[in-house]
Amino acid sequence: MKQMAVLLVLVFSLIIVVGVNDAWAPTGSGSGKGKSSSQGKGYVTSPGGGDKVPYDQRTQNEACKRFLDETSGLRKDLHNKRFDYSEALRDSGTTSVDLARREQEIKELRINIDGKNPQSCRW
Repeated sequence: MKQMAVLLVLVFSLIIVVGVNDAWAPTGSGSGKGKSSSQGKGYVTSPGGGDKVPYDQRTQNEACKRFLDETSGLRKDLHNKRFDYSEALRDSGTTSVDLARREQEIKELRINIDGKNPQSCRW
């Protein structure tokens, strides 16, 4: 009987802790304090402050636009090399030498693209 009472106290304590945690958590399905409708959705504050716009709709300066236009082919090659590398990882016949060569190609291409980046534009 005493064990049953201890078990019930533990279960109710757990329920209370989970409920309080959900009510005050910054994310989740509850509607308690600390909730933010924009949290975790890739929003950034605009330069004027306060207004939130999705990251992909943020305006970019001309230097970043030019960088992205000039490196579109290189970035596509990088994407394809990463895909080929992941497929090579899945292939049991791929040698470690081949994987190392592919890793080096990806690294060199990444360095090449980063070298063209004028001001840390996100790509």
